[in-house]
Amino acid sequence: EQLRQTKAGTPGGDFVEQRLRSEFAHIGIRTLETLANAYRVAHGARPPRLLDLWLDSDLIDPFAPLHPPAAAAAAEPGALTDLLDPRLVRPRRYPEYLAAIGPLTMAHGGLALRSDPFGLPWRLEGGRVLSMGLERQSYAKLLAHANTQLLERARQQGSWPATLAEVTARGVAVPPPPAGGHLALDGEQLAVTWDPPPSPPWTLR
Repeated sequence: EQLRQTKAGTPGGDFVEQRLRSEFAHIGIRTLETLANAYRVAHGARPPRLLDLWLDSDLIDPFAPLHPPAAAAAAEPGALTDLLDPRLVRPRRYPEYLAAIGPLTMAHGGLALRSDPFGLPWRLEGGRVLSMGLERQSYAKLLAHANTQLLERARQQGSWPATLAEVTARGVAVPPPPAGGHLALDGEQLAVTWDPPPSPPWTLR
């Protein structure tokens, strides 16, 4: 409804589109994490949640011993492409409505992983699924906080730093940007530039 009430390329339209991309990215993370849990169960790990026990009952071999907790790493997916298994992608875990807004698609006669809604890749790190588009949004908030700190330090000391090294030397916490980000001191503020996304962002209109 909000898409119909706004125009593409306008501030209001861009705001609505970004919010929808964020919502779809969160849906994608939850979906991929559900499939990752199914992968673990299918490879002998204990269901992480009671919900997974119900969702993944079809993947449990009642005659196979469960991995002990110390051996859980043996059941970890090595990459998100490991989740593109038709055994895992069943309606119980991947409902039909996700065909339009989910992280998977069909390509060349098989399952494939889409980009995230921002045109950036999903990543699997430490067993967690990440949307790099959401990671960039989160970093923008961290950078805004760092710029507030920078302004306070400059007022206290009566001068502005000239380099990133001087910024950190003044006690400003400057987190490194996610992959594809390039941090610089642009005049009197910290700024990040991003590599262009490898895929077009999802078409929403």
